[in-house]
Amino acid sequence: MYTYFSFYIKVAIACLTILISISSVAQAQEPLRIAVIGPMSGKDKKSGNAMVNGVRLQVQNINDKGGIRGREVVVEVYDNKHDKKLARKQARRIADESRCLAVIGHYYSSLSLQGGEIYQDRGIPAVTGSAAAPDVTEGNPWYFRVVSDNRLQGKLSALYMSGVLNQSDVNIVYEDDAYGRTLMQSFRSAARELDLNIKNNWGINSLEDNVSQKLDRIIEQLQKDKDSGGMYVALLDKEAADLVRRLQKSNLDIPVLGGDSLGLGTFPKEVASGLSDSEDAGDYTNGIYTTTYFIRDIANRKAQQFSRDFIHEHDQEPDALSASNYDAAGLVLQALERVDPDAELSSQRRQLRDILQGYSNPDKSYTGVTGHIYFDAQGNADNPSPFGLYVRDNLVSAPVQLTPVLNPDQLLDVDKHIQKGNLLSFQDDLFYKTDVVYTGLDINEIVHIDQKNESFIADFYIWFRHVNPLDYSKIEFFNSDVQLGENVDPMRATTVDDMHYRAYRVKSEFQEPFQFHNYPFDEQTLRIRFRHKELNRERLIFVADDIGMQRHKGSSLLSRLQQHSGFQGENKWQLQDILAYSDIGVADSTLGNPRLFHSDADTGITYSRFNVMAKIERNAASYIFKNMVPLFFIFILGYAMTFIVPEGPPFAARLNLGVILLLTTVSLSLMTADQLPNIGYLVSIDYVYFFVYMWLLIGIMVTIAVRTAFYYKNERLYRVLEWGIRALQPVLLFMMLGYLIWIYG
Repeated sequence: MYTYFSFYIKVAIACLTILISISSVAQAQEPLRIAVIGPMSGKDKKSGNAMVNGVRLQVQNINDKGGIRGREVVVEVYDNKHDKKLARKQARRIADESRCLAVIGHYYSSLSLQGGEIYQDRGIPAVTGSAAAPDVTEGNPWYFRVVSDNRLQGKLSALYMSGVLNQSDVNIVYEDDAYGRTLMQSFRSAARELDLNIKNNWGINSLEDNVSQKLDRIIEQLQKDKDSGGMYVALLDKEAADLVRRLQKSNLDIPVLGGDSLGLGTFPKEVASGLSDSEDAGDYTNGIYTTTYFIRDIANRKAQQFSRDFIHEHDQEPDALSASNYDAAGLVLQALERVDPDAELSSQRRQLRDILQGYSNPDKSYTGVTGHIYFDAQGNADNPSPFGLYVRDNLVSAPVQLTPVLNPDQLLDVDKHIQKGNLLSFQDDLFYKTDVVYTGLDINEIVHIDQKNESFIADFYIWFRHVNPLDYSKIEFFNSDVQLGENVDPMRATTVDDMHYRAYRVKSEFQEPFQFHNYPFDEQTLRIRFRHKELNRERLIFVADDIGMQRHKGSSLLSRLQQHSGFQGENKWQLQDILAYSDIGVADSTLGNPRLFHSDADTGITYSRFNVMAKIERNAASYIFKNMVPLFFIFILGYAMTFIVPEGPPFAARLNLGVILLLTTVSLSLMTADQLPNIGYLVSIDYVYFFVYMWLLIGIMVTIAVRTAFYYKNERLYRVLEWGIRALQPVLLFMMLGYLIWIYG
């Protein structure tokens, strides 16, 4: 009886162990969940969709790479319809009923404040990519913002209105909510310090007021004032679009500078929605300045790739809202990598919050498509937003940017620079007036790709547009001796609308280090790169001229080069991709500045660098057909060698054949090496030859062993060796081919 009872106990324990194991595995495979909350329906549906599209693209990229620790990431979408009560209700659902580890949203500051109370009380971290009111993050250790707040936006906008647009009078129109009020207050406070005369300050509550009537009264007042000055617009995108249409139709020529809501992709769409089919939205938006989170022309390589992935996925350009929420999701997902997957939900949320707080300085930042993201003690990303300018209905970088001086010790003759207008001083801070150079490059052809000398010849058009004069002779190409400037005749040189323009045609050889680790299955990157030798990043920024290169129309350098056959004659290579982007280079030097000899601050000199990168792939099939056919015959003959009997004269022929094949392989290997430069590492084809050496040596050694067994009349060993080598060699060959296919596809 005891034996049976003991047996049943053991079975029960085993079953329980199996169930626990299955439960643990299931739990380990449970997806990680993040919530996105915003206006997914109603009048602001476009903004909600932009948020979700940015988040989902980031999550898709992570899931395509295997997820986080093998666990899929799932996005749960919640709609708050721009309603405060619904925002609180949905926030409680996320915090109490879902297993979401973090929240991305809300869109508006007023709704973020409602949801923030819930998130703080329930202990779930939230990250916003648009809610710019300072109170959203201040005093709430569970809320983070990946864009600058209204306090910084308003301050810099007032400085831009005064110091760059040179306005002495200004009118303010703002949305009477948490977003508009804080933006207006910050702008107004800074304007007073800058002696900007505020002529009018109009508030509009779009949820309660008759917006049309209020806008009509504003237009009437502006029409009565013959010299009304500039206008600062802190409205939401829909109301701002309505105002802009009325300004244009009233023929009021007023410089307009807007808050970040005018920098969203929804703004020109809202302008167009109130026009007839015969009207062009570009006539209404042209010349409007705005702060924004993301402009593709000034963006880095990572941002260019994000833009292309977004266009491929949604067949439209990403706007600033998609980009900032893409970064918000990327930041959360990177932090999730460090969260304990076995902890309780509440503990995981707290861990995630603590990890996000750890992004606290430039050395501990997240590199996103909108820049380097790190938080101050209030959870606010204190990074200035760039200024944009609408050229027709396309948003590009404004021709002058404000760049904060992070290390004033590097500057000599500050007063002199301020008098010249290169520097602006405000509230104990210094800002460069940074010139933007719109740069375009169209490749005509890429030829003579020389892998042995690691060089190529590129034929292209290059042009520059900018407000202030530029010494072209100081433009330095990193990997070529191309010279521009007064001694080189440009194709075009003119000044249009206060914009200097010069275009050149260049055909030159460029040096580029090739990477041959995967040769002949390799990909190479051909780069054309240049910088200005004297002006650093604070003085000059190269940006990609999207309009000039027609990228704003959905075209790409790749499609245009392929269309015009600019890669003909290079049948050894296939053109895969071309990117044009700007980034920042750094040179660590004090330049002999005595102020920096004992400085603890970073002494790096940053400079703007323009890059065109063409990715090419070797035509491996062509290479294999031309260069690997001899190896194929070596395999055939090497295998045929095993069928030659080891008795009498045939033994010598069999052994000689193996040696000849081995020497032939060595000769082919040397010929292959001669096609490459002098490199200090092994390439993929080397391993193929090593395999052939081993394969032939095994055949030769077995031949000798077979002859020995035959000589000593050990027929059993003789048969085993003969049949063994005939079976082993094909197996080894197919193993090698399978490995190559697995590695290189």
